[in-house]
Amino acid sequence: FVMEMFVLCAIALFILLLELFIMLKFSAIVIFTSLTYYLIYEFIIRGIGLLRRLFGQELEFIKLEYNNTCKKEVLKIKRH
Repeated sequence: FVMEMFVLCAIALFILLLELFIMLKFSAIVIFTSLTYYLIYEFIIRGIGLLRRLFGQELEFIKLEYNNTCKKEVLKIKRH
């Protein structure tokens, strides 16, 4: 919640100073804060493993699948 309040207040500080209609200000605040939250999530939280755990997400692991048919084909190629 601390991160969200910081982003919201920082964006609202700049937008509320503009000479715009109140509904346009509201819309701009909603759009820019949502975009900022999304960018923070995508590039900072998902990108750093420790932050993923702190925000309640599972760590991503590379899963290797074993395929019998591919192994047999590789063995056939090596025999020839």
